Amino acid sequence: DLSAIEARVQELNDAMIDKSLVNLTNLSFGPFVIALFLCGYIMYGGRKVVTGALTVGQVISQLDALRLSAEAWNKVYNQLLIIQSSVPALEHIVRYMNLPVDLGRRMQLH
Repeated sequence: DLSAIEARVQELNDAMIDKSLVNLTNLSFGPFVIALFLCGYIMYGGRKVVTGALTVGQVISQLDALRLSAEAWNKVYNQLLIIQSSVPALEHIVRYMNLPVDLGRRMQLH
């Protein structure tokens, strides 16, 4: 019946939209945390410059080092997201590989 098929297609479309939103949120999380962390360090470093504990050059070089480190960890996070997205397919493969086979019965028939 056509209405049942349309309902299933709509369910699939809704699920795909939900999945896309989750992926977008996950991919946006890393850059957001990096920006938040660097803003916090700018405020901390600015306070240290005002008190004379650090020079502007020291704060800028530390900020650049922290930025590079954060970008590297963001790449690791993105790779972990890729690994996580492949788990359902791997579960299907493992399930099908562990199903019983009828090879012995087929060999007896031929």
